[in-house]
Amino acid sequence: MVLGVERGIPCSASVRDALAPTLDEQSKIALNFVSNLGDLLAALPPSPPAAAGEIDSLAPAHH
Repeated sequence: MVLGVERGIPCSASVRDALAPTLDEQSKIALNFVSNLGDLLAALPPSPPAAAGEIDSLAPAHH
């Protein structure tokens, strides 16, 4: 794994477990921190519906 945790910690516990042995000490500390957050994390909110941002392009700008 070339990038390690350079672009973030994987959400999947199995991916974190597979990645852990390849990391340097600082990256292992970050991985361990995120892995132990447990109940402090919640599910992501639902994605907005398709084309939800289109209203901005259709409405005239009011300044």
